Amino acid sequence: MKRLSESKVLELIRSTKGNVSAVARAFGTARSSVFNFIQKRESLAQALTDAREELVDNAESALAVAVAEREGWAVCFTLKCLGKSRGYIEREPEPPPLEYLLGLLPTELANALRGEIARQVSAGRIGTGSEQVGPAPGPASDHPRPGLPDAGSGPDAGPVAGADDRERGPTDSSVVYPTSGEVKNGSDAGSGPLLD
Repeated sequence: MKRLSESKVLELIRSTKGNVSAVARAFGTARSSVFNFIQKRESLAQALTDAREELVDNAESALAVAVAEREGWAVCFTLKCLGKSRGYIEREPEPPPLEYLLGLLPTELANALRGEIARQVSAGRIGTGSEQVGPAPGPASDHPRPGLPDAGSGPDAGPVAGADDRERGPTDSSVVYPTSGEVKNGSDAGSGPLLD
């Protein structure tokens, strides 16, 4: 292990573009030792900041070249990062409404959850968003649940509700919400989270 010297550390900070691990390897010591050494000396700390800023400047220049060459990844990255003020942002898909999720559960469990949610709402611990959590929906046949048997029914419940939906598979962009029976396009389906 070589003894750390301010002039040699400064030289290595500049040549490695602020890579403290590379500086530590050159001295045969731990990265944390070099980092602490740098932080105790204002000139070295400033040199480290400058080296890293220069690296970022070079990366931005390379990105500008890639954008000019119409590289798709570069255009997308630039718009996501620098174009936010112009509306270029990624939006998370809206989660399905609570009643839809509850409709996927067996009736007894769904009703128990509805009751607990109602208790939490009345106690002021959670909000309901734009929809109210109400009583259980009508008979399961009025609220098909794709690919699942009717909840609360015995072995002679009859055919599986929504069996035709299974044939379309997961790539279908339509979503059926059992509470309303509407079919909404996947791009504007859902009304957002119901619980704050």
